[in-house]
Amino acid sequence: VGIGTASPNNKLEIYASSHSGINITSGDASYNTALMNYRQYADGQPFTELISKGKPIIGAYKPVGGTFSTALMGGNVGIGTASPDRTLEVIGDAIIGEEGEGLVINTDGHLSDEDDAVTINDNLTITGDISINDDITSIDDIIITGGDKIRGSYLIIGADDTGRTKATGEGDLFVRDVIEVEGTAWLTGGTTWTQGDIAETMATKSSRENKLCNGDIGCLKESTGDDLDYGDLICIDTTGAKLITKCTEANSQLVVGFISNTAVLNVDPGMVNGYPVALAGIVNAKVSNVNGDIYPGDLIVSAEKDGYAMKSTNPKIGTVVGKAFDFCDKEECKIPVFIALS
Repeated sequence: VGIGTASPNNKLEIYASSHSGINITSGDASYNTALMNYRQYADGQPFTELISKGKPIIGAYKPVGGTFSTALMGGNVGIGTASPDRTLEVIGDAIIGEEGEGLVINTDGHLSDEDDAVTINDNLTITGDISINDDITSIDDIIITGGDKIRGSYLIIGADDTGRTKATGEGDLFVRDVIEVEGTAWLTGGTTWTQGDIAETMATKSSRENKLCNGDIGCLKESTGDDLDYGDLICIDTTGAKLITKCTEANSQLVVGFISNTAVLNVDPGMVNGYPVALAGIVNAKVSNVNGDIYPGDLIVSAEKDGYAMKSTNPKIGTVVGKAFDFCDKEECKIPVFIALS
């Protein structure tokens, strides 16, 4: 049967002249338009549209020398659902890519390849939480900017069968700012830090009662009567348990360390509002030459000046807080000091 042609080559053949269209229309007057339209573009290539209520829904076209393409003109597409809420909504598992090598999106939200692992060959930016139930391998950067947790048993970088987080090889893991560990951190095989100190968060009577600052030293300085700042020498406060205070007398046997802003490792024993007190390593300390100019190697003890330390040539047992690592020839200096309680 031929429509528009006297010599059909198929059981049903419809022929339209150049650039004209073939329409399948609805008899419903409310539609008053074609349901399907087939025509040619000026380049002679066919173009097919599926139409609903006068609006193109799906179009198929292949330009001369180009690649055949199918386009969704508007609305949402649902697979496994008749009422999709998004451009593409799939109810059930979806595989993207070649068989055996595709990316699998599971109904439980698990993203994996067909071997149940994810390989990322470029940057991955995640603006929320990420749940990792298996291995994740990245040749480039993984940036997490929104969520505050990586949920799962462990994050493993490299290969390890001990069940611990591990980075293998030089440069595998880089943290630009702060890394926080809730629980136990295992450091094995040697650890290298930049110059600094190891500090522990300790509270004063006022900071322990503070509910606003959330550990911000500047806020604590303004909202408490502690008058503490970085470099201040700290002593044990004997008026309460697990409390510190600024040292206020010379040669005190209650000295513990200096408030630090150079800690490379900060141990927090559950103190939300406290001060990082350097207990080991090198810390910038407030010192005075009130007991003579200070030279590198001099033993350092508390001075009478509040929060300051001084040299001692014959210190009492339990008064030494460290050893000077620089010179001081003024009443007030700030120099690096090795923490060495004795």
